[in-house]
Amino acid sequence: MPLGRYKRPVSRAVCIQKFRTPQLSDPLVTLPVIVNSRSSIYTTSLLPARPNLFKHYIMSTTQVESPHTTITAVAASVQRHITSHNPITGESIYVDAPALHTATIPGFGTASRSYATLKLPAELADDHDLNTHFTQDSVTSYTRSTDFTVPASQLHPKTGDLELGGANVINLDIEPGAIGHMHRTVSLDISTCVMGEVYNELDSGQKVLLKAGDHIIQRATMHRWVNASKENYAKVIAVLLPLENQCNNYKHTEEGKLDKETKDGYRLVPVSR
Repeated sequence: MPLGRYKRPVSRAVCIQKFRTPQLSDPLVTLPVIVNSRSSIYTTSLLPARPNLFKHYIMSTTQVESPHTTITAVAASVQRHITSHNPITGESIYVDAPALHTATIPGFGTASRSYATLKLPAELADDHDLNTHFTQDSVTSYTRSTDFTVPASQLHPKTGDLELGGANVINLDIEPGAIGHMHRTVSLDISTCVMGEVYNELDSGQKVLLKAGDHIIQRATMHRWVNASKENYAKVIAVLLPLENQCNNYKHTEEGKLDKETKDGYRLVPVSR
């Protein structure tokens, strides 16, 4: 009997965002930074006062300005291997890469970025992509509201504005029983569960269970990750790709405007239509 008979079919899920008018109560407005892993109750905090970082809104998990939580570097649990070419022989080789910068997300797990490009198509000549990523990616990039998916290497060196970015490879290690916060990223995400079982839940209330090998095509939709197991970790690896300027009733280049400043920083509100 063929071995394939015993293999579990791989499932695929595709998310579609319905068009609607942005509301101030949307999770896009006030971002949860403390996650209670045993419930769906979140504590929120305002975004840091970095106006030039809000031109493209990307998922935020926490920031150093929050008095409630901190982010620390931990040992990476994933091995990264990168290839290049021998400049003399032209043969394919493996290159030395520094240890991954891994951030702890309190109540959820850890996140690390294996690779990011400044743009697509990627600029590989003279290892430009690697030099940029290795020198500018750091654990501190996880403390800025836009840098969970867009690394510091995608900030313009003079203006500090976000470039229209390239590809990002993100590793998520989700704690047993952890419930992530609802969010959306202005990107096309191809996320694969490689260990354990994890739910992908949408703001509509729909959800799918991903087992090892299952993947989801996340098309800039509101979602959160929930570890289906109370005893075991789950791991998700996601590749995030940039979008065109218009995305689901939100302008990619005009995501929000800054509301009044408070002692905690700024709050992001939807752009008036």
